[in-house]
Amino acid sequence: MTNENTANVAFPINPGPIGLFGFAFTTIMLSLCNFGIFEMNAVIISLAFLFGGAAQFLAGILEWRGGNIFGMVVFTSFGMFWLVFALAAVLPLMGLAAATEPIAMGCYLALWAIFTATVALASTGKGIVLPVTLWLVCAVFVCLALADFTGIETAKVLGGGLGIIAGACAYYIGTADLINGIHGCRKLKL
Repeated sequence: MTNENTANVAFPINPGPIGLFGFAFTTIMLSLCNFGIFEMNAVIISLAFLFGGAAQFLAGILEWRGGNIFGMVVFTSFGMFWLVFALAAVLPLMGLAAATEPIAMGCYLALWAIFTATVALASTGKGIVLPVTLWLVCAVFVCLALADFTGIETAKVLGGGLGIIAGACAYYIGTADLINGIHGCRKLKL
């Protein structure tokens, strides 16, 4: 008879995949909208609230519990980015706030470009795909901020295209973290 009392044992888990998938799905959907494939819709806003926002924030809290300051900062911050984005879309419809003017959204996105450059610099030594993904996200924010500041639609479309690539990179990292974690070895390189 084996004595397997694992119910009370805390096993370390990697919350990274759920945060990365949340970022990937939400980024790709919004980027498809920015690229001109479809209009802003309830799926994008719902993803921003739940998978991009809440799931990433939860992943960040779990990263904090695991002692990963980088994961905590990135996931909680981007989780809040998506929650603010969703609220900025919904609050005017509820009559609780004025619609965001392009200059204000441009400033918001420019601040996120600076933040993303900061975490991209901090990601040095964490493989190649993560820094590339973060620099792509930084470029997305720059393009979208430029579009809001100038009204140049091409900048928005370029941001959408880069966002699709960045989201795909985040999805790859999430997949690699998940598969490598399940198998306990590096089946996919980062």
